[in-house]
Amino acid sequence: MSNSSEQGASVNLPALPDQMLPAISNLTSSLGIPRDVLAPDVEIKYAWNDLPRELSHIPSTLRGELVARMCVAVSTGLFDGAINYAWNATILHIRQMVREFGLSVVAQTLQKDFEEKQLLELQDNQLLDLSLKLGLISEDGFFFLSQCRDTRNNFSAAHPTIGKINDREFITFLNRCTRYALATQDLHRGVDVG
Repeated sequence: MSNSSEQGASVNLPALPDQMLPAISNLTSSLGIPRDVLAPDVEIKYAWNDLPRELSHIPSTLRGELVARMCVAVSTGLFDGAINYAWNATILHIRQMVREFGLSVVAQTLQKDFEEKQLLELQDNQLLDLSLKLGLISEDGFFFLSQCRDTRNNFSAAHPTIGKINDREFITFLNRCTRYALATQDLHRGVDVG
């Protein structure tokens, strides 16, 4: 899996608007809830400052709506939402990798019918298993992406959470999604052995 020439281009995000962090405090205050139900200002600033480094490894073709939503979530300290957007972008890209590999080749490999419908019905863990079997992700990638799946299932806005994550945990999560899936531009094509 080689890097595309689009990767490595620096991403320059605008500075957080001066009113952003005070607005979060004003919001929690107006709702009568403690400010600490959301990420502290310092964590938002650190995550925002670290975000361009990770984004620069994602090809521009994959920096779409989900990545934009992830950035907005980070800017307000909603790391649980940001995780969900990053994970969804990762899963969509892995599905595309399987499509590019060739659904007919996947069917031959699995020795059963495998069409778009089956691809879309795969749960995330099944998609990771299949991608490892096809060689689309490495064993390291499988390990770290499986950890990301667990993090997403237990600490993101996708499900009731068992706790909160901080800026470092979010950036590590994004780094793993990027390194083992989103930064992969050269998709492997299967060979139809039929």
